[in-house]
Amino acid sequence: MLIENNLLVEKYRPKTLDGYVCNKAIHEMVEKICADPFSLPHMFLVSKSPGTGKTTLAKIIAKEMGADRIYLNASDERGIDVIRFKVKEFASTVSFEKGAPKVVHLDEADGLTKEAQDILRNIMEEFSGNCRFILTANNYNKIIQPLRSRCKEIQLFNPPREEIKKRLEFIAKEEKLKISSGDMDKLIEAHYPDIRSMIMVLDSYLKFGILNIESAENVNKDIVSLLRSRKYTEARKMWLSKQINYNESVKIIFEMLWNDPTLPKDTREPIVYELAEASYRMAVGADQEITYAKMCFTLMKIIGGK
Repeated sequence: MLIENNLLVEKYRPKTLDGYVCNKAIHEMVEKICADPFSLPHMFLVSKSPGTGKTTLAKIIAKEMGADRIYLNASDERGIDVIRFKVKEFASTVSFEKGAPKVVHLDEADGLTKEAQDILRNIMEEFSGNCRFILTANNYNKIIQPLRSRCKEIQLFNPPREEIKKRLEFIAKEEKLKISSGDMDKLIEAHYPDIRSMIMVLDSYLKFGILNIESAENVNKDIVSLLRSRKYTEARKMWLSKQINYNESVKIIFEMLWNDPTLPKDTREPIVYELAEASYRMAVGADQEITYAKMCFTLMKIIGGK
């Protein structure tokens, strides 16, 4: 068994449209594409929240079409050479599958450099008769306009809570996890709409017997409180033990501190600067935990008591 299959988020990643949690319009769109694979346009799947199924949907589309496909995580393979050689070579060759176009799936496409995006738009045009591109991203603004204009944008809105609950209850039943309906509701509310985070909580419960249903807002309040008290080591232990989403945490802390009437007005500028710097560095590929740790250390100096 592959190691990744021990992770519930991978073990229960839907392989077909039937197991995919989304609204009815998305189901109907994919069914039409699968009925006529060459109707698939270059597609840009986007949502404001991580863990809402962009990557899974792209994989389902390519699989159900029966397409010859390649998957690249653009946050890891983000430069010109990857696009110029690996992507172009794949797109330019004839597909083994006569009934469907080839598919290039660029996951986390907002991690591509501008130079790589410039080259990609030309490749998309040149080989559009033979190949389709599916891009997934959280940050719409990091995709250049000429690339966005070549794609049909599909906005993945937050999935219905009742559908998420059915999926989580299915996983819990399969893994023999005893979770009450009330606790399942609390879990969904704490992490909504990030389904991946919800499943990771189930994974932690399966392996360690810990059902963490704390909301992200409460965890971040505790982190900020520890930083105010200059308890940096305790704050770091918390964000590691709670397995926080670093990008989400930066946004929550921004709102929290910006709206805090007890902070002196002259602290706002350095706080915003530090949060913006951390957000940018993580977006361009810097190590998230190290970047977040540096951000919290600086915030402690700004908001920490004497």
